[in-house]
Amino acid sequence: MKRHCHQREVLAVHEAGHLVAIAITPGLVAQDLVWHRLPDYEIAHVESARSAEFDWEKPDDRNALIARHAAVALAGGAAELAGAMPAGGLDVRAIHAQVGATDFELAHEWLTLQRYDPDQQTLEREIQRLFHEVWRALAAPPVRAAIATVRDRLLARLGDADAGGASSLRVPAGELLAGLALDRAAEFTLEATLFDRGTAAAGGSV
Repeated sequence: MKRHCHQREVLAVHEAGHLVAIAITPGLVAQDLVWHRLPDYEIAHVESARSAEFDWEKPDDRNALIARHAAVALAGGAAELAGAMPAGGLDVRAIHAQVGATDFELAHEWLTLQRYDPDQQTLEREIQRLFHEVWRALAAPPVRAAIATVRDRLLARLGDADAGGASSLRVPAGELLAGLALDRAAEFTLEATLFDRGTAAAGGSV
């Protein structure tokens, strides 16, 4: 989710990052992009759903989906960086500023679903690791090109909304992704969960 007062192109890149991240991630299906014009700013978000190939009741599938949903939440901010990640990467405070409070908190909430260590530093390290993995996935030239295409298509739709005086818009993901050759090859995984530690401490019982 992104809201912006003045720079619509930033909003469009951010949402294109979320959408393309969903498109390259197994187990997730992109749905609609929703945009609203409010009195002081514009806001947009992309909706996603789980595909039938993953079963939330199976631990391995659930862990994979948690990691992938968290990664997608971070993808908008990562897309804004394009190929320009600072040499030393970003610390967790910089990531929070880059992705925005809403997306950062969403990623945090997803990660806590798998009984993560309640130590805040553990969660922050996981967010930091995932953010850099997402950035690497989105920085690949074909993926960056797809993000640019989705950005341009979204900006065109928003221009049409301006011309028609619309204050809201819902765009099917298929329209924004049409014709783009994107492989579902992005793999994002969990690390260091209480489930793992608890199993080891109890000699294999949960």
